Amino acid sequence: MLPREEVAHVTVVHSGTSFEILRGKYVRQRFAPHLHDTYAIGVMESGAARCVARGSESTHMQGDLITIEPGEVHTGEPLTSEGWSYRMFYLPRDVMRRATSSDTEP
Repeated sequence: MLPREEVAHVTVVHSGTSFEILRGKYVRQRFAPHLHDTYAIGVMESGAARCVARGSESTHMQGDLITIEPGEVHTGEPLTSEGWSYRMFYLPRDVMRRATSSDTEP
């Protein structure tokens, strides 16, 4: 169970191929190195977090865009005692392929 100030809510969108949207707020959560089978694209809504990926450490602040490729090992942890909140879209490869295809009509 997450502490009261920590919340994670997942919405599953059914549109041909289903995908997930996560809205999370974390204060003490520290994500060990892990990966996703999907693209992860999101935005920091508040606070700040530190991430290790692609062999280096980065900081994400309010308003920053976050992109993680499928299979990319990464971590996540709060940068300050206030933690961070963010919204992430977890998009399967075929959804990204369709969205970026030159065959897609406007």
